[in-house]
Amino acid sequence: MQHLAFWMLAFFVLIELFAYDEEYATVDYIYTGIFMLTLMIPSYLNLYFFVPRFLSKKKGVIYAVFMIVLIFASAIFNYYLFSDFIDYIVPGYYFISYYSLFEIIIFFVSFLFVTTLLKLSKEYFTLLESKRKLAQIEKEKTEAEMKMLKSHLDPHF
Repeated sequence: MQHLAFWMLAFFVLIELFAYDEEYATVDYIYTGIFMLTLMIPSYLNLYFFVPRFLSKKKGVIYAVFMIVLIFASAIFNYYLFSDFIDYIVPGYYFISYYSLFEIIIFFVSFLFVTTLLKLSKEYFTLLESKRKLAQIEKEKTEAEMKMLKSHLDPHF
């Protein structure tokens, strides 16, 4: 549900940026949807491959190198998709690439940064909850041991 909510919010933000008029046309929905697909692929690759293998294991330099490569490869793919190939994929619509390669890189950096930050925040709060539960279990264990010791000292109590 969190992923769905995030991508729906992202869709509405992007369509607001991409729409030519105040009223959305079919081409705006198609453009935004395809643009989002090109954002989702590197985002999920980052979240489920690069973060667990490198960032979570404190291999920050390797992670940074992979992120730079991923960002540039994804942005170049997006740029050429919308400048050269989109007319073959979705014929009948006229797409104009509004953004330069640099601006597309900014989109990818932003999305990868935000999704990574959300993932790390979620992992942090999960870790805090696990520590809280562990402390509660330790407390219950200590209390149980104290009751057992008391019952051994004074069995008539």
